[in-house]
Amino acid sequence: MLSVVFRRSFSSKPLQRSSISSLKHLHDIVKQSSDLSPDNLTGIEDLIKKSESNAEDLEYVGAIIDEIYRHPKLDDADKTKSINELVSNGIRSDFSLYYKVKDLNHTWNEAAIIKLIDSNPGRVLSSFDLLKQFEKHIKSSEVYEKVLEKLLFGEISEIKEGEASLDCDKISKILKISERIDLISDKHVIAELILKLEAANALCVFQWIPVNAVSAASVLETLEIDELAFLKVFKALFGNNQDILTKRIAIRVLESVYESDKSSVSNSNQKELKTYRDLLETMKIEESVARPYEALSFDDINSMTLELLDNIEALKIDSGDDIESLKIRINIIKCKGIFLKDIKAALKRYHYYSTHEKLGFQDVSDAIIHAFYYNAAVEGSQELAGIAQALSPGELTIRLVQSSMLSLGALDANKALKIYNDYINEVSKDVKASNGRSSAGLLTESLAMVYLYHQDREFANLMMDKARENGLIQHESDIQKIKSLFKFYGDVVSLEDNEAKKRVLKSYLLEYLKSL
Repeated sequence: MLSVVFRRSFSSKPLQRSSISSLKHLHDIVKQSSDLSPDNLTGIEDLIKKSESNAEDLEYVGAIIDEIYRHPKLDDADKTKSINELVSNGIRSDFSLYYKVKDLNHTWNEAAIIKLIDSNPGRVLSSFDLLKQFEKHIKSSEVYEKVLEKLLFGEISEIKEGEASLDCDKISKILKISERIDLISDKHVIAELILKLEAANALCVFQWIPVNAVSAASVLETLEIDELAFLKVFKALFGNNQDILTKRIAIRVLESVYESDKSSVSNSNQKELKTYRDLLETMKIEESVARPYEALSFDDINSMTLELLDNIEALKIDSGDDIESLKIRINIIKCKGIFLKDIKAALKRYHYYSTHEKLGFQDVSDAIIHAFYYNAAVEGSQELAGIAQALSPGELTIRLVQSSMLSLGALDANKALKIYNDYINEVSKDVKASNGRSSAGLLTESLAMVYLYHQDREFANLMMDKARENGLIQHESDIQKIKSLFKFYGDVVSLEDNEAKKRVLKSYLLEYLKSL
């Protein structure tokens, strides 16, 4: 009887890429071909993509790595190239490939290292730990940038657990990485960097991180951050990059400057100084030899504002028949006349606008009137208040009526009462959706503030009661706001020093007037 034995054999001719149907198929080829050609190992990326929905087939990636690594006919360069490709494309689905390859005498390329870091869950090893492990293989800044992203956005496990914040340890690592990277231009990364440093009270280190100023300025145009945080970032960028000053940036800087005050600046700097010292302790650096902490003081904001105003005017950024230019003009008047208290400079610019910039000039006029009223209250000047009245149009906005009441009322409460009586029956009692307040409520609040400023709580209470009885204020939002004013006054009158009371009350009135 004839016995025939059939044996499976493989041709030495390389298989065509299209003929390899799966990772299992590739594994069988590598395992059973004694004369394997590197051409058989092309198309790994496509095979892994094809198998993404087939978990069973994906499990063969590790086995293929084993077979390639110990294959007798492949040279080291081909083995290294193929294993890197397998790791690069397979590690997102199976991070255990890292531990498999780690035990082999394998040289990772940068593409594989980036994919490794990108896929790292971060529970056992941080991406920074992986960076240190592979640092000798890294020649470009790409890997460092990827680790920076993981520090900022969080490891995969941190994101899942909602714990992707910055602490001093992470900030110290970011600073170390910053020495090895090119300028950061990715706007998403820049935005996250600013937001995370702000949340960590660590914006003082922003100036030490290499960031593309143009990209950062573009981010700042729309990024929602605190006014003081905005000024800190702007200062770090603007010093050496004055060409970043766009109309939108100018508006945001001027608005942020206007909203800043000494108390908030001081509180912010105290928090940052603590973070700075904690950071030095984390990095084991003595403060005497470290890069110095540079606070953004209130004087710095004043100086920066003056420089900014000079740049805006020199470059004519405030010129144009568009809404952004108009906003800049209004904010220039407010910053000069109220923030800097330089009413002469504000008036000079106002006169320039009156002949050169016609769009929205009434809004600019309202700003200069408001500035005169503010300075009249600061100085107790009837003359400045008189100029404000002379500049005022026939029909006043509610904001200007309030300004006149507070400014003239600071000089003489009866003047505020007269203005109130002239307007209260003419204004709306309905709440506006824009601010949740009624015009009548705002005027009543201003009058109450004037009498409390003069420490006449009895009349302020009487006026409040009459306004409610007569239906002038009906809405809870108005009533609660005025009640909070009385509560503040109650705290102030408990002070024993009469001069201190006057200072606190005047400061409160001026802040309210400024906020209009």
